[in-house]
Amino acid sequence: MLTLIPSKRRGHDRAIPAFLATAALAASAALPAIAADWYVAPGGTGGGTSPSDRGDLMDVLYNGQVAAGDTFHLATGTYNLDVSKSPESAYPGYGGYLLAKADNLTFIGESDNPEDVRLIGTPSDQMRIFVVYNGGCILRNLLLTGGYTIAQGAGICIADALIGNPAAAFCASNCVVENCSASYQGGGGFGGLWRDCVIRNNEARNKVAWPEGSAGGVFHAILHDCVITNNSAGFCGGGIAGGRQNGATDTARPICETRAYNCLIGWNRSVYGGGAAVAPESLTREYCQLFGCTIVENAAAYDETGDGGGLGGGAYQCVVSNCVVSGNSSTRGNDSAFNAYGHNYGVGKGGGVMDCEVVDSTLVENTCTGGGAGAANSDLTRCVLQGNSATGGAPEYANYGGGAYSCTAADCLLIGNSAGFGGGAFSGCLENCIISNNQTTAYDGGAAYNASTRNCLVTGNRTHRYYALCKGSHYGTLVYGNVNETIDVLAASGIGADEGEPEAVAVNCTVWNNDNSSAQVSRTYMTNCIVNSVEYIPAAVNSFWRYGTVANQTGCISGEGLDPMFEGVDITLHPSAVANVAPEAYAIKTGSPCRDRGLTLAGQAGEKDLLGNKRVKYAGVDMGALECSGGLAFTLVIR
Repeated sequence: MLTLIPSKRRGHDRAIPAFLATAALAASAALPAIAADWYVAPGGTGGGTSPSDRGDLMDVLYNGQVAAGDTFHLATGTYNLDVSKSPESAYPGYGGYLLAKADNLTFIGESDNPEDVRLIGTPSDQMRIFVVYNGGCILRNLLLTGGYTIAQGAGICIADALIGNPAAAFCASNCVVENCSASYQGGGGFGGLWRDCVIRNNEARNKVAWPEGSAGGVFHAILHDCVITNNSAGFCGGGIAGGRQNGATDTARPICETRAYNCLIGWNRSVYGGGAAVAPESLTREYCQLFGCTIVENAAAYDETGDGGGLGGGAYQCVVSNCVVSGNSSTRGNDSAFNAYGHNYGVGKGGGVMDCEVVDSTLVENTCTGGGAGAANSDLTRCVLQGNSATGGAPEYANYGGGAYSCTAADCLLIGNSAGFGGGAFSGCLENCIISNNQTTAYDGGAAYNASTRNCLVTGNRTHRYYALCKGSHYGTLVYGNVNETIDVLAASGIGADEGEPEAVAVNCTVWNNDNSSAQVSRTYMTNCIVNSVEYIPAAVNSFWRYGTVANQTGCISGEGLDPMFEGVDITLHPSAVANVAPEAYAIKTGSPCRDRGLTLAGQAGEKDLLGNKRVKYAGVDMGALECSGGLAFTLVIR
């Protein structure tokens, strides 16, 4: 008769012959452990070994038999997590947690709706919900709420050893993390790979004191197809953020990158970057990258104490690629307030984005009560900035750059933006852009104020006071059909500069059929430009330039009877009749007086015109934004 020795493996009773016991034990060290399945339910009292023997989640997790690779199956219901069952119940606040164990564990809610499986912490217990130490954790179909910490990651947090590889730490899919609160980074979570998750109503509490409150939603994470809404951060990145662990000033800490793909980032709030941010003054934009995201109605605003205005309503110091940035805002605060980084909190800049690299994106209907409703201090490539508004702040002259403030923009469309100064843009450099139908509500520069333009089309803009292009330097730009709403002898509707200000500069420009003004050009040094005055400008002040001398004008052609010979624009019509033609319509014909009459600048031979054609096509550069079409067939397109 054989003697049987009982053996238990993770809650399962087994019996093996005695003479096999020694061999089995010897071999066990070389064989991989067999993963076990555990079954839990709210109020469960069993051992958790089967669906009919469900136990309490925390009792089973800490039963001493759970090992790496095991899977927990969570029945639907509400799990009120008992802090007294946590191994770290004596350490609330900083490092305490409710759920942690050997990693490579999987937790699966037994419903496709994560709202049906709720893991609830009690904020007064000051415990995180999950902590992941060694990686490989999987969370699926769960709702986590009520985590609290005076450190990072109140909902889910990774250990320091996993920083730099957040995707290896844990993967959360189809989960909800809500109502969690951290003192600094990651109210909802710190680290991890997140897929199809909802991260909402979390907070990173600290304001400007070190370490800063960053990423009300998630810090240092990779996110795919997530919804990140209604989170807040006391300092930067209301929704998500990247940067240095523990904040910008702790240079001994590692860098933490965050990337979001096809996510909705909306209705979040912070001071820097209402939606997303990299901590100010610390790192480059690459540490928070947004791809294909919708960034909507986030706010960068001063806090409840009135300490200052916001910077970057949608995103601050991020890479933004192929995104829609809509309805975000930055607002003014106390004009005399400066923070530790020397930024004036009083100025609300960058309603859509600030200090970002923005590519192939649309920035629409963002607002600010300072500078740059669409974008501020950013680099823009192939973007559309439309319907943004820098208005509403007092005084009105403090609102500037409806589309862009102090940005570099290439191959962009700035259309229908508004501001007190610089309806389309204020300061910055615009190259190969279309600047159309923008307006100022109080002062100068319906298209742009004190900005440089190169190979741009400026048309259909409305200026409350003087000049479509006020101040700045302009090369190969076509200024056509803009309207000046103030008619007096000091005004010009095309290009000019205010009295007492540095003169504007225009080279190789076409300034034509601009309306409601005493002149086309004023206080501008002009070289190789073509300018007209037409019959609907009052005859008594009918001139193409004012307040200059002949010495200010070199190689220019002007006067009545000229015709630039545009391919698809009838210059006998009022500009409003051709305000919406395609830019191709402004290409000049072979016999145009603008052909080869421009001044070829150093390096211009390899340059492209507004439509991407060679800038020097024949004997020399042409005046205006487009090179001669060469008599090719042309089809007029009305937008």
